[in-house]
Amino acid sequence: MIEERFLILATKKIATSRASNRLFFKTRFFHPLFMVKFSLMKNKISQNYGAAYKHLFHQKIAIFIKTLSLYKKSKIQVETMPFFLKIKKSLKVKTTLIIVFVLLIGIGVSSGINMIKVKNKIKEALQREIYASGLLVRNTIEVNLEYFSLENLSGMSEFFHSILESNKKLSHLFVSDIHHNILYYTDYQSAHDSLNRPIHNPSESFSSEWDITECENYYETILPLFVLKGKRREVIGYIHLGVEKKIIDQEVFDLIVSNLAVFISSLIVSIILLLFFISRKVTHPISTLSLEMKSIRKNMSFKRKLLIKGEDEVGELGKSFNSMLEEIEKYSDHLEELVTLRTENLNAANRELKKNSDQIQKELKMAQRIQLAIIPNQKTFPKTKEMNFGGQYSALEDVGGDLYDILRVGKNAYGFLMADVSGHGVPAALVTTMAKVSFYTNTSWNKTTGETCAGVNQEIYNFIGDLEHYLTAYYCVFNLETGILSYTNAGHHPAILFNPETKKTVTLDTKDFFIGCLKNVEYKTREIKVEKNDRLLLFTDGIVEARNGKRQSYGYERLMKCIDQFGGLPPSDFTAKITEDVLLFEDGHPTHDDKAVLCIEFLEPLLLEKTEE
Repeated sequence: MIEERFLILATKKIATSRASNRLFFKTRFFHPLFMVKFSLMKNKISQNYGAAYKHLFHQKIAIFIKTLSLYKKSKIQVETMPFFLKIKKSLKVKTTLIIVFVLLIGIGVSSGINMIKVKNKIKEALQREIYASGLLVRNTIEVNLEYFSLENLSGMSEFFHSILESNKKLSHLFVSDIHHNILYYTDYQSAHDSLNRPIHNPSESFSSEWDITECENYYETILPLFVLKGKRREVIGYIHLGVEKKIIDQEVFDLIVSNLAVFISSLIVSIILLLFFISRKVTHPISTLSLEMKSIRKNMSFKRKLLIKGEDEVGELGKSFNSMLEEIEKYSDHLEELVTLRTENLNAANRELKKNSDQIQKELKMAQRIQLAIIPNQKTFPKTKEMNFGGQYSALEDVGGDLYDILRVGKNAYGFLMADVSGHGVPAALVTTMAKVSFYTNTSWNKTTGETCAGVNQEIYNFIGDLEHYLTAYYCVFNLETGILSYTNAGHHPAILFNPETKKTVTLDTKDFFIGCLKNVEYKTREIKVEKNDRLLLFTDGIVEARNGKRQSYGYERLMKCIDQFGGLPPSDFTAKITEDVLLFEDGHPTHDDKAVLCIEFLEPLLLEKTEE
């Protein structure tokens, strides 16, 4: 065979790799599993090349086994399931094995109980028979005591033998006196064995008419011999009659064997009939059902009907199968119509969905345009000789919840607002619009920034106090007449006032509460003197809380470095640089918040005229 030639060549290759060593390979194949068993013997390894050869030997063995494995994978195909495994899975066989197992346990238990009962019954019958024989012997001896003495019973030898001949079950018969001396015997060994043990007291042993004594190998009945002395009966000896145990055991065994033969025959017939019933009523219909299902799967034809009759569970299964086939056939016949109908419905739903989606996109575009219109940019920033402005805004979605604005306060003051509404999308954008309007209506020349924030909080709370939205805001007002910057921080990130020439940096914060969460909140107002060339930076948390792929935050430290490096640029370029630096830090990592930043540069000397309001 190919496998044998392959293995012989491989073994020769290994065996001849070093002539000084003798290797013996014993191979054995079990086709198609192609198993190889190696028995390796090595007589000696050269002292000079022992370790090197040992390593080479193991290498060759590993290569050889790997080669055999590859050959086996390329040549051997999996055969069909063996017949005995199919039998194992048969429902009929499983049911039969369970029934036989239960019946065998029942037979074993019942046979043991019957053996005990039968043995007792036979023992009882023998007791009657032996006792009857003993009475016959005793009466005969008592009658013949007029002619023979008790010590000379040899004249009755024929009588005793006739008793044994008439009752084949008796194994021995002997007579003893009250001193345990054997006066007559038919079997000396049995008499000697009997007299080697104490004889029971007749008043105890024969208190019952059916008493029998069990010895080692036989059962024995002992009857007393009486003689009349006056009016009193006196015991003068004993009659011993024995039956071997094996006689009883043989009768019990013969009876049990005959019963077992009848029972096993009945069992075999019952199992055959039961298997026939199971095959006809259970397994055959199920096999038919299985074959039909395989045929349906193969031919995809549902115009069939399973002929399984009966009102039992199998019959119900057949009816359910036929009903299922009818339903599938109906569904199959109308499948094309259903597919066409479902396709039309799906297309209509898709068209409606696309229409609604287009409408939503149009509305979002409109909302985005409106939001961008209310947020100032380089084109719409106020044009003043005292200040320059720069700002950047980027929403997470089409519309966002961040807002910055520049408000005119009286003739000689400007307000700067940076706000961040919780959440994203359209709801947050609506709240930002509401906040913008509220700050406009609550800002005036005579109000402090804290009073303005308190008024805005009251209005926002009345609208969204019962909702999950709130906003943080940083609001400050710059007075052109005095050069004083008043500010209030309502839960927002503090503003940064810095000078790129002197490198002086100040954080402006009041640490007040959010807007829209609580009613009647008081907000503080603080002031600071602004110098020429100072710059004010406002921003939302989308700047300092931006994250990269390592889950690191951009943070204040990087923002301060950016201020130190690019703070001298014009405000528009500076805010663009901040946004660019944040995007580089994120490195393509998805952003999770809106971003807004506003920078104000203070330029010319301040006005000296007072505003009269």
